[in-house]
Amino acid sequence: MPSLYAHYTITDAGSYGCHSYHDGNDCSNSIRVRRDHIEDVLLRGPETGLAALLAPDRVERMAREMQSYHAERVRAMQTRQAEVPRELQELTARIDRLRERLRKGDPDMTADEIQAGIDRAVEKRQELEAQQPGTAALFALALVLGAVLQRGAFRSSQG
Repeated sequence: MPSLYAHYTITDAGSYGCHSYHDGNDCSNSIRVRRDHIEDVLLRGPETGLAALLAPDRVERMAREMQSYHAERVRAMQTRQAEVPRELQELTARIDRLRERLRKGDPDMTADEIQAGIDRAVEKRQELEAQQPGTAALFALALVLGAVLQRGAFRSSQG
């Protein structure tokens, strides 16, 4: 079956072409684009090139977007951090109650059923504990953002 959505890939040393066509003639798109032309447009074009990508205003905009995303993630983690300890406390209390029922005996449940409930609660508590966010990733992100912003402030003061 022909692929209608194949990507353009390097087909030889000098050109890009439809991957599906050049990998077995599965489609009729035999058009090739000169490699030097497309790389010139993509890498050095005024709107698409590396200079445009690294323009100070674009870097500053990306840094602001990263800061906004980071702040949003921190708020979400703080909300979750506030909820998780309560859930952990509730699970710990439930586990304690179930262990007490196991120790004293329960007229409605067998020891195996109580132990299964304990095991499930312990597993859920371990999952919640594993979800506690580490600070290392946030610290690394803060360092990167700080460096980007400092670089942007330095460039602003230079020009």
